Amino acid sequence: LIAKEELTVSVVNASGVEGVGNVFKDILTNLGINVVDVVSAESQEHSEIVNKKKTVLDERLDNLFKEELKTSSDKVIDVDEKLIIGKDLANYFVD
Repeated sequence: LIAKEELTVSVVNASGVEGVGNVFKDILTNLGINVVDVVSAESQEHSEIVNKKKTVLDERLDNLFKEELKTSSDKVIDVDEKLIIGKDLANYFVD
């Protein structure tokens, strides 16, 4: 279902933990998502999704990380979804 949407996604690692962005890139790529880039940004506590419109991917991520993700809309972003990974999601992947 997700792959049929043909989404383009940018992953932003704002967790302060090196490599977490690439972990999410691998997860999304395995789901059939076209991850166009992985970039680092200034560290932030909470993760979020910025998108042009609600997608199946949003629903899946909400189910996995219900408490952590907030969603906002931005009609002018250059991808369908921007997944910003904060410290909260990084905690799932570090000891």
